[in-house]
Amino acid sequence: MIRTLFALTHHRRPAALSVLPALLAATGLALLPAPAEAQWKWRDAQGRLVYSDVPPPPTIPAARIVHAPGGRTAGPLENLPDAPPKPAPAPAAGAQANARSAPAAPAALTPEQAFQKRHEERLKAEAAERERNAEKQVRDARCARLRGYVSALESGLRASRTKPDGSIEFLDDAARAQELNQARETAARECSPAS
Repeated sequence: MIRTLFALTHHRRPAALSVLPALLAATGLALLPAPAEAQWKWRDAQGRLVYSDVPPPPTIPAARIVHAPGGRTAGPLENLPDAPPKPAPAPAAGAQANARSAPAAPAALTPEQAFQKRHEERLKAEAAERERNAEKQVRDARCARLRGYVSALESGLRASRTKPDGSIEFLDDAARAQELNQARETAARECSPAS
């Protein structure tokens, strides 16, 4: 009885079953898409093929984008190995005159270029907002110091200022009144809500 119970709880697996999990894992990894499929491929201004994991710069026209992530392809240059792009045919003389007189139509942006443009505009707006907030904080701190100085001068307590040579000069009533007027003018000019 003990031998049967031991045999039921401690049986050995066949060798084929112990290899099965590793085989399934290897097969699953082999079926995953390769990272190269998420690559961009385009031709630069010199006609060289460029591979990257980020979209091409906005200066690259959509016709030069050879491959985009997701299997999308564009442009007539896709099947040419490393040939430079063909130059566009010269327009007729009448077409050149019309082109000079008519305003140029804006070039259509690819979705990636439009996204990149919106992203850059958003970053610029955020940077400008951060700069405005930093300037406001500096201005608010300066105004708080000015208001504190005006309050101290108005309180009638003994006041002093530091001379350029580092020595301290105590203010008499006339100097205090002059300093108070200057501080009020500065606070009104720099701390008014409209400025």
